[in-house]
Amino acid sequence: RSLQTMGELINAGVPMLDTIAITGDISGNRLFKKLWRSVYSSVKQGRKIAQTLEKSDLLPKAVVQMVSAGEESGKLGEVLDEVSDYYSKQLRDAIKAVTGMIEPLMIIIMGSIVGFIAMAIILPIFKMSQVVTG
Repeated sequence: RSLQTMGELINAGVPMLDTIAITGDISGNRLFKKLWRSVYSSVKQGRKIAQTLEKSDLLPKAVVQMVSAGEESGKLGEVLDEVSDYYSKQLRDAIKAVTGMIEPLMIIIMGSIVGFIAMAIILPIFKMSQVVTG
């Protein structure tokens, strides 16, 4: 989410320091907020974004390399959009896989509950019929 926000802000022409500050503020994660504050300080001192991101374990090395390439080529916004799209697709696929595993489990659980309720209703009826015929 942070990379998507940053890419959109850069593509919209927002100054880099403002982009980094906004990205940190809306990240919604304490660790990412701390990371973006660190990036903000580094960029303010004249360093590149990728130099600070390299020191963190929050982002995969491939992402840091792509950010570095984007900075060097002057197309950081486009690169961040591509990276963001890639990870969004990865997340969607992971969610789809997890829900695919949960569905059969839920069917089994619901079937067990329905079976238990049916047995709770039918068993007393059978016992009453045995007492009556008895």
